Amino acid sequence: MVAVGLPKDTSTIAGAPPLVLCLRKLNIVGSVTGTLKDVEEALDFTARGLVHPILTKGTLEDVDKFCKMMVEA
Repeated sequence: MVAVGLPKDTSTIAGAPPLVLCLRKLNIVGSVTGTLKDVEEALDFTARGLVHPILTKGTLEDVDKFCKMMVEA
């Protein structure tokens, strides 16, 4: 999303005023993959507690290591 100018009203984007997004240099990123059915299935898995995310922090140099970890999981 690209915004040119900022609204003076109390509009929010993803729950935050546009000024906050700009000042904090935050990005809203989306991706269209799969079908609506795929999304519904993924949400169902999550709602049933079948998804257990593993949050890991690293650098760009760690990408290969993280990809290997995902394949092995």
